[in-house]
Amino acid sequence: MDRAPTHPLLRPIVVAPLLAALAAAVSWWFAGRGLPNPDEGAVLTAAARILRGDVFYRDIDAYWMPASAYALAGGFAALGEHLSVARGSAAALFCASVLFLYAAALRLVDPARAALFALSLLSL
Repeated sequence: MDRAPTHPLLRPIVVAPLLAALAAAVSWWFAGRGLPNPDEGAVLTAAARILRGDVFYRDIDAYWMPASAYALAGGFAALGEHLSVARGSAAALFCASVLFLYAAALRLVDPARAALFALSLLSL
């Protein structure tokens, strides 16, 4: 199945940087308003405790999976214990998610629909 020629503005080389910039702008806009997680303080506390040597499910009683807390503890170890590190990590993860899902959509649908799908992710 041959695909129709793509409009120059819908090529991934143009759309991907625009999506990354839009995702970063959305993340920046939400940065001062808190993370979507209502238990932000619990996640930050768990990461800080991991950084000090505590172990998930032994020393830290929590109901979510530990990967995010360990990843955030790694960010704290590398960049310091600051709320900006947590919010920057969340922004980077959001931008990467939008770009990876756009790349996956490109393999399944035409570039215009993949771009529309990626733009719809920004509304989440």
